Amino acid sequence: MTHHTVQHGTATMEKGLSASPARVFAAWADPEQRKVWGSPSDEIDMRIDAADFSVGGEDVTTCLAGGEAVAVVRGRYHDIVPDKRIVYTEIIASMEATEGACLVSVEFLPDGEGTRLVITLQTVALDGSALLEEAQAGWGSALIRLAVGSAHARGCNAFFATVQAANQALFESLHWRTLRSLDLHGRPHVLMRADLAHYPPVHGGTLPLVAVGRRASCPSPP
Repeated sequence: MTHHTVQHGTATMEKGLSASPARVFAAWADPEQRKVWGSPSDEIDMRIDAADFSVGGEDVTTCLAGGEAVAVVRGRYHDIVPDKRIVYTEIIASMEATEGACLVSVEFLPDGEGTRLVITLQTVALDGSALLEEAQAGWGSALIRLAVGSAHARGCNAFFATVQAANQALFESLHWRTLRSLDLHGRPHVLMRADLAHYPPVHGGTLPLVAVGRRASCPSPP
């Protein structure tokens, strides 16, 4: 198929994590753990068809919706510095044609006892679609799933987060319930609670707990 429209995009996402860079890095290195938390949405399951976490190695992941294959993502690693950096490219294809490509740079920066995770996305959409926005949304959902699933595995029975009001609809679509509105530093926020029934535990000591919004914790809200 010949594509007549090409769109380029660049975005940087940052997340604070309570785990060390070594533990966060390990969450990427293990394909079985990535499969648990890395899906871009609740409607998509991931099947790991090939996994080679090494410079020059290739990952092949099939995205399934209702058990049917809807897309294939082929990733190749170009730079891996343990506990510090991963750089890789992805080719994203539907079952009919290649949709685009993405260069992903992941930096694991020490932040006290935790990690400042910086993800830079550089996309090219061959079909004129909003590939960058879709990639950002997918990453956002995956990191939320990682945060709640990790806490659930540790025995957490209630998970709360203070979220900017602009992100309220996203969290609600991911099975969060709004408890009340807040005003923090002159900006509207909401206190929300995750429905743990929709977040299976993410097991393994290597997995980090991601701080969602300004606060993510197990205790009861104030």
